Amino acid sequence: MFPFDTITLDDPIIQNECCKMAFIRGLFISKGSINDPRKSNYHLELVIKKPELAVIVQQMLLDYGIPMTLTTRRNQSMLYIKKSELISEFLAFLGANSGVLQFEDLRIMRDLQNSVNRVMNCDIANSQKSLQYCKEQMEAITF
Repeated sequence: MFPFDTITLDDPIIQNECCKMAFIRGLFISKGSINDPRKSNYHLELVIKKPELAVIVQQMLLDYGIPMTLTTRRNQSMLYIKKSELISEFLAFLGANSGVLQFEDLRIMRDLQNSVNRVMNCDIANSQKSLQYCKEQMEAITF
């Protein structure tokens, strides 16, 4: 098992490009998680004990164009992403191509369902307004 919490900026493992990417992959496998996008909001996180390491990882990922937010939870540092596009980019960066395809498929389905629900809600609201207007007109005619 690799001691992730002992990494420093001078460590040779994060100096080489391919080793840096392998380090981030290993970090996600051991310390990361991603929620099921069908059940709740989009969320990917890396939980890291040492705040110094979290800052190093945050900077490494930012160098690759993947911004992660740093926060503290239960005395541990946590890097997280809430935007679905950035989660896809992160998974692609890790080389998890099938994971990207699955995530994007679920995201598209969810977005489509949300769009359909919005249109249906709008149609229902418009129908109710029309019905109310017609009812008021009928009452006015009867009067």
